[in-house]
Amino acid sequence: MAIPNKFRLKYLLDRCLSKQETEQERLELERYFSDQETLDNLGDLLLDSFFQTKELTDMHNERQDQLLQAIYSLEEKELITEKVNYWKWIRFAAIFIAVLGSAIWIGKDNARRTVSMNNTEQHASSKNKPVEEKVKLDRQPAQKTAILEIGSDTRLDLSNLDSGQVFEKNGVSVKQTGSGAILVSFANQLPNSAAAKNIVNTVKTPRGGTYKVVLTDGTVVQLNSNSKLTFPSQFATTERRVTFEGEGYFEVAKDKTKMFIVTTVVGNRKQEVKVFGTSFNIMAYADETTIKTTLVEGSVSIKELNSGTEVVMKPNELVELGNTGMVKGIADLQAALSWRNNIFYFSNESIQNVLKQISRWYDIDIIYDNNLAETPVWGQMSRSKKLSEVLEILEKTNQLKFNIKGKEVHVNNK
Repeated sequence: MAIPNKFRLKYLLDRCLSKQETEQERLELERYFSDQETLDNLGDLLLDSFFQTKELTDMHNERQDQLLQAIYSLEEKELITEKVNYWKWIRFAAIFIAVLGSAIWIGKDNARRTVSMNNTEQHASSKNKPVEEKVKLDRQPAQKTAILEIGSDTRLDLSNLDSGQVFEKNGVSVKQTGSGAILVSFANQLPNSAAAKNIVNTVKTPRGGTYKVVLTDGTVVQLNSNSKLTFPSQFATTERRVTFEGEGYFEVAKDKTKMFIVTTVVGNRKQEVKVFGTSFNIMAYADETTIKTTLVEGSVSIKELNSGTEVVMKPNELVELGNTGMVKGIADLQAALSWRNNIFYFSNESIQNVLKQISRWYDIDIIYDNNLAETPVWGQMSRSKKLSEVLEILEKTNQLKFNIKGKEVHVNNK
């Protein structure tokens, strides 16, 4: 296929990005994007769009230069285009054309577009070190690993269980179902002594670990890194009560006869979420200033235990519990649930909050060698990337420099 006229292709690209294209124009552009030679020239068109389709009076020259550097750096990457998708390329182009304010949309949906670097040297954050040392210093993304504590005398590393293997202790049966998940069941009749003690069981994910737990009632809890779910060896006859810290997504099995209650205590912030059957996300880390509860479907009641204040949530709402009480607002579901979709998603986030998420995911400690400039971060990146790849993207789009030293990552202004 002959390369289309540059201005014609740019016209079609702009029309589709603004959602004003006709069906004929969309089909024409789709045919062009199925051609490798056209894709090879896409970079030049992106640069034209950057300069011509958007007035950048709201962006400092320095930030414009950073965005251009990010575009130019694509030339160093090998694009995997066996299954070219029209809308994939439209979204890719939008990353650069739809510049948001004075920040940069740095991310690409890894599930829709795969990018591979040519070699390990390009990934490393410190280009002056030998290649072998860079590989050694790099860290992998979070793995499916967790610890199960049954009562006070049993501690089991769940990653050591083979798929299908069953472990039983004190009336608790745990089956490894594969793909980082366990199915928990309770014995029908516990010994009187065990029932009287109401043995407490806990699943803990470390920093750099995730896991999924299916409770005996069918409730599914997906744990993010550095999280803890505690549940009894036998639910009460009138309620299903658990406690939780960290971040987790709950898909509560419906049971109108037994309310499901999640108690969360972080410092002096204490709350209870009460549901019969619904889906919601809780983020309750000690290094965060609030507990965030995001409702996806159904309805829940949240009670602040200190004051007794109670609010009812509807889908797409967010309740934040801070030191001064609860505040209800509209939720950003894409941001709140991005970790479940294996994505880092930043929407006007401070670099400090961005690095908190990264530190939990890669099990690293962030060391600030000096005060960082207040730079908002926008974008999305796959959580499957190595640490060096994530830091490289942040370096390219912000005035930052990272240096990996074992489990420490030192951060400096450029």
